[in-house]
Amino acid sequence: MTTAPATDWSLKEGVLAYRGEGRIEPGFPLRKGRPWSLAPVSLTKTEHLRGLLWLLSLAVGALTLVRYTVSQSLPQANETIKGISPVYPHVKTTNPSAALILAAVASITLAFVQQADQYFVYLSPLNTIQRRLLALLHVPADLYQRIADILTSHPPFFSEA
Repeated sequence: MTTAPATDWSLKEGVLAYRGEGRIEPGFPLRKGRPWSLAPVSLTKTEHLRGLLWLLSLAVGALTLVRYTVSQSLPQANETIKGISPVYPHVKTTNPSAALILAAVASITLAFVQQADQYFVYLSPLNTIQRRLLALLHVPADLYQRIADILTSHPPFFSEA
């Protein structure tokens, strides 16, 4: 639906513009399907319900922004990304879905261990696809390592319980 006169765009141009439009709606199915589905929650306070809905909307917005940024960065760099789909590792794409992007970073592990007065932090190394996704998101290459260094040099918040 547009207010532009029919003479401004051909049918093909209009369809391409519509398909390329940034929308938040593609993120909503993630709330319904596995593996990121919502479990039934019983909230008795209105503030808690509002907070949960706000947090979910923020997460969907962030995920949509990540998907959009990656999908815009690939064509701008005249590149495709290969191996992001675990089912079809040989397939190349310029428009990975949010689910594929999430699955690609799901294997990142962050573990805190306290032994006596010593703190240890384990941050799994990034694989090739994860490093490529960070580059497509315009995240500095050393940011991940800087986070690991900060967590290692500053004892995390361990509970005494």
